[in-house]
Amino acid sequence: MSFRNTLWLFCLALLGLRQACRPDVVKKEAANLFFDLEAFFQSEAERLASQQKVDKKITMNGVTEQQQESDWNAAEELKGFKDLHINRPAWRDQYLVDSLRGTNGEITGLRYVAVDSTMRIREVEVDWADGAVSEIRVEKHMKNLIVFFHQTLLYRPGQGYSIWRAQKVPLKKKSEMV
Repeated sequence: MSFRNTLWLFCLALLGLRQACRPDVVKKEAANLFFDLEAFFQSEAERLASQQKVDKKITMNGVTEQQQESDWNAAEELKGFKDLHINRPAWRDQYLVDSLRGTNGEITGLRYVAVDSTMRIREVEVDWADGAVSEIRVEKHMKNLIVFFHQTLLYRPGQGYSIWRAQKVPLKKKSEMV
């Protein structure tokens, strides 16, 4: 290989590295991976506000109770989901973000995982199907000398939500609620 060809390849490699290391490209990608849970659940509460009746089922320590409610507030019901947003400026570096892309390059899934194990919200997953959110799953943990608490929240637009909660307090029996 001649000196001229080697020099040409070296220059192309430097140009490629310069483009690959551009921080503005990374920032644009990170901005595209932002999902606003708070705004999403606000719009869901507005969409569901006109719904007249809802079915509720609660299982606690193996005992199930089911009822139909006609007087319900969608905004209040979804408040627990709305308050789980992790896009606070102070937490910007506290979560790793991974994305799944479809065949056309569209985002079909986002996964946020806490870097620090002391963060209460450990994981948030958002999945899309046909361009719309199909599922949101949030994992919360808390562990200290008094209590171990684990909660999984699952929301599927058009189907409903479920919350699974397990709690263990020293010297007491573990309790579960769905």
